[in-house]
Amino acid sequence: MTEAEKLLIGELKKLDIIVPLQEDLIELDNGVILIACGDCDRLPSLEQWIKRLFRKRGLEPRIHRIYLNGGGALIPSESRVARCNEGATIIHHVQQASRLRNIYIVLDATHFECGAAKEVGVNLRALLKYKILGKRRLKRGARDIKKVYSLLHLHYQDSRDRTYIVHTKELGAYLRRTAPPPEEAKRRRRHAA
Repeated sequence: MTEAEKLLIGELKKLDIIVPLQEDLIELDNGVILIACGDCDRLPSLEQWIKRLFRKRGLEPRIHRIYLNGGGALIPSESRVARCNEGATIIHHVQQASRLRNIYIVLDATHFECGAAKEVGVNLRALLKYKILGKRRLKRGARDIKKVYSLLHLHYQDSRDRTYIVHTKELGAYLRRTAPPPEEAKRRRRHAA
């Protein structure tokens, strides 16, 4: 994680745009549908945390898993991480899982740094924008869903993993307010390519 990314995360935390995931912030209902990147090195800590949420409430973990490289970053139709309309596929499977398993809560998790995103030059700011767009698309496409929680799973160099709830409405306002001027944005995109 670069210094600029650490500063961005710090500012989002300070503004309560991303908040540490705590057990009382998530509804569990009849289980959850977890959308995540299948990263074998990063996914276990996220899944363990979700299982602990269930157990702390005296419930048996009930997680319907939808894992593809890139996870939630694949959902927006604008995503550069997606290659073959994976967003539509994910939405189809969310809707089907909801109907077949009577699960109406979605945890849309994105982790950083994600290799699939890094491979195509998608930075933290773009991944955060994908959280907003992905939640919107999920709510439009999977109409049976009661609640979508946007999660950001961060990996720190000291081997700590932390999961945050992303308040997408506030994040959208923040990203608009702090957007670089158009010339600067073009330069950054050229430099990243």
